Amino acid sequence: MTMKRIVVGMDGSASARDALQWAAALARSTGAEIVAVNAHVPMQSEMRPGYLERLRDERARELEQWCGQTLDEVDSALVVKDGDPRDVLPAALEELDGDLLVVASRGEGSRGPGFLSVGSVVEFLAHHLERPLAVITPGAPPAITRAVIGVDGSDHGRHAIEWTAAVATATGAHVTAVAVAEPGHPISTTDEDADWQLASERVLANEWAEPLAALGDRFSAVVSRAAPVADVIVDEAAGADADLVVAGARGVGGVTGLRIGGTALAILHRADRPVVLVP
Repeated sequence: MTMKRIVVGMDGSASARDALQWAAALARSTGAEIVAVNAHVPMQSEMRPGYLERLRDERARELEQWCGQTLDEVDSALVVKDGDPRDVLPAALEELDGDLLVVASRGEGSRGPGFLSVGSVVEFLAHHLERPLAVITPGAPPAITRAVIGVDGSDHGRHAIEWTAAVATATGAHVTAVAVAEPGHPISTTDEDADWQLASERVLANEWAEPLAALGDRFSAVVSRAAPVADVIVDEAAGADADLVVAGARGVGGVTGLRIGGTALAILHRADRPVVLVP
């Protein structure tokens, strides 16, 4: 996988600047271009002839100020669009053939959980986006040195593994693959034996997460019987002091489709560090 273009949803918030710094660090590692996109919904009073054009010019100047020197030494472009970010950002990602959309977990004027609440921009994107989505928590360090990925052995989950392997190769990060042996869904045929964990971790490392094996000693595998699955992954990330959690958007732990209550969405809600969802 080659990452050519990263699209960043940008506003005037401090958390959006954190997200931009995170994206810029990844762009420097991968050689990707950054496109910072600001979406603005004009009010009725702003629709007067000539006023909307002046407003766009003003937003463009603000966007340049918000980005500041963060994009130094990175190929970049700044774009201002009229419309709801739930419409503008996915459309821009497709139009620009972006490989990743990066947004802050909370944005301009938000309080409490900010964007990350039912009906929010982030949750809407998580449900509908057809390309990888990175949700960056406030104050997150830009560098990716350690990542945790939830693995369930599914075909669609392999996309997340391949994405993680490519990013780890570019950044030099260590990756821990985490799987949960749920009742009725053993990972290894020896799951019920005394060596169930060793056997399961061998299957996880050599079969389910095989693309990560090329990382050598920067790759480890962990299997648990604890539940819920999202808690296991989030707890492993916290214990490892990981900079990033990665999950397949279409279900880790047997969940098909990203819906409220699904494992991927639960990870997004509970993790206190950046999360990437890969369709």
